[in-house]
Amino acid sequence: MVEAEDLTWIKTERKNQYWEVGFKEMALKHADGRREVISDCAPCHHGKCTSSGGSWQGRCIASIDTGHSLISGPPSWSQGLTDRITPKDSDCNNHASLPTLVFNFEGQDLEMQPDDYLVKMSGQCVPGIRER
Repeated sequence: MVEAEDLTWIKTERKNQYWEVGFKEMALKHADGRREVISDCAPCHHGKCTSSGGSWQGRCIASIDTGHSLISGPPSWSQGLTDRITPKDSDCNNHASLPTLVFNFEGQDLEMQPDDYLVKMSGQCVPGIRER
């Protein structure tokens, strides 16, 4: 159950089709405690993308939509991430060794466990990540 004190407020960067917010990084947290940063974009801080010059390309921006059940991103990013967090043989019972997916917004880590980011489709267990 989510309590009011569990909420994290983040300034929006802009309102396009979705609310867009900046984030610092995305990482994988492995069972051995290792944290592996997987975002290769420049971070946004406190509601402003530094050096954006009006261009959002290369910035860490997340589109937030409570009605969207998948995580989506550029093809090269989504394929690279999917390759690293898909369970062996797409077996939903075989994900104990998979990493936690971590998003850092305003200095606070928001974590997704494998049970949170995996979906069962056509009898296979796959990450809920798609190209956009």
